Amino acid sequence: MTEELDAVSAVLKKKLGIDLGCYQQGETQYLLTEKLRDLAKEFPGQYQNLLRAEETEINLFLDWFTNNTSFFFRDPLVFANLEYRFLPMLIKRVEKNNRGDLRIWSAGCGLGEEIYSVAILLDKILPDEQKKNWNLSLFATDINSRNLELAQKGEYPVERLEHVPLGRLQKYFIKNNKEEIYTLSKKICEKVTFSYHDLTSAKHLTPSEAVFGSFDLIFCSNILLYFSNETRKVVLNRLQDALVPGGLLVLGSSEHLYWNPGSLIPVENGLKIFQRST
Repeated sequence: MTEELDAVSAVLKKKLGIDLGCYQQGETQYLLTEKLRDLAKEFPGQYQNLLRAEETEINLFLDWFTNNTSFFFRDPLVFANLEYRFLPMLIKRVEKNNRGDLRIWSAGCGLGEEIYSVAILLDKILPDEQKKNWNLSLFATDINSRNLELAQKGEYPVERLEHVPLGRLQKYFIKNNKEEIYTLSKKICEKVTFSYHDLTSAKHLTPSEAVFGSFDLIFCSNILLYFSNETRKVVLNRLQDALVPGGLLVLGSSEHLYWNPGSLIPVENGLKIFQRST
């Protein structure tokens, strides 16, 4: 199994640019070994060849590897604090500095539920004058190109909306009468720029579409826990450097900093939100 695991790793690096060496070796090897064991019955010793030849199989593997399970307003405590404390704080800072722009990045965005949740909150919080005159820049990135395509459509099954209050559901979503599918309003979808970005790659430290400029708020939820310790250090350094002074980094509820690059301070015990020191 080890030889086939090495062969699959080589194919993934060549075809997708994914370096499995950046991920936790024990966890990644276990998951891949289980995956290969399941496939061995149908494709004994040949899964790496299937990956080389079949685009469909590559996409299926990437869907499995990147785990697309998420929800709108997934962590209610975090989003409540964002709505009533931290987003208003960031908005006031932008006003004070006369910047006229608010920049937010969701790294490892999956199908876009996280960044769209923030866009909905901002639509509620920002006064009409600021909506009109501000440059609101929302970026969302992932290594799964199919995720990005689906996210741009803004279509979600009802189970992904279980944390959306009824008023927001009625205001921002349209139900498909034939299926339990809801489509997010066009005005929210158009606020977000989706693009490919690999956090482990040194080619681009931030989304290439973001051009220049740091971010007021970065989400990196349930991503770091899959990386090796060395990769976590590299990624956290990059995320810290990508924040403006006073900017916020949001991690997943089961994560922690693992390693503090020096300027990230927890805003409150129990919340996985960290602020770059000013």
